[in-house]
Amino acid sequence: MNDWKKELIVKLSKNPSLPLIAAMLVGGLIFGINKQPAEMGLFIVACSICLAFANIDKIAKFKGAGFEAEMRKAVEEAYATMENLKALGKPLIIATFDNLTLAGRWGGIDKPRKMLLKDGLDKTAESLGLFDDEVQAASDMFFRYHLRDHLFEINSILMKMPNKDSKVLEWLHSAQLDNLPTIDELRNTLSHLPNEELEGIEESILDYEYYLIHKRLRRSESLG
Repeated sequence: MNDWKKELIVKLSKNPSLPLIAAMLVGGLIFGINKQPAEMGLFIVACSICLAFANIDKIAKFKGAGFEAEMRKAVEEAYATMENLKALGKPLIIATFDNLTLAGRWGGIDKPRKMLLKDGLDKTAESLGLFDDEVQAASDMFFRYHLRDHLFEINSILMKMPNKDSKVLEWLHSAQLDNLPTIDELRNTLSHLPNEELEGIEESILDYEYYLIHKRLRRSESLG
């Protein structure tokens, strides 16, 4: 192995922050160029967490008589770093939730991948102790938008049927994010439709019910 390669490996092993910083910059740049704000935000949050703990083992060096003050200082600095990270991470998580909610609604990132990224954000926020009312509100908004998308999917199918019921179509299309129907309300509203139309939308109704209860897709092809 060349000397410069050995020297580089030694330096990286002594300072694990360097590759993390490089990964954060390069990865963030790549996601930015590819216009993937949701992935970029999640990637930066993950790298920040790793970077905060990269040198945590140094605290173990403060041992023995006379070093208690240094250990306390190191621990306090570690907690201060974590608090700063939380202060930075919270708006990043909320912004990423917002981007993820609205991104790719007319193409681009597919729905199953958005769900995986959203689950990752939820877990990251919980692990950092950041899942407060603001983060919960952003997470809930993602859920409501995609629950309404299931109604729009039913509306889209009915629009292609030969006998259109304008009142049902208007009811589905005008659904408000803060007042989405229960599964019973949905089925009751659609119950008078011809059997042929009901059979055509049954899978989409089941998709709506499953997402309403479990907050995840019933099948990968739902929502297009």
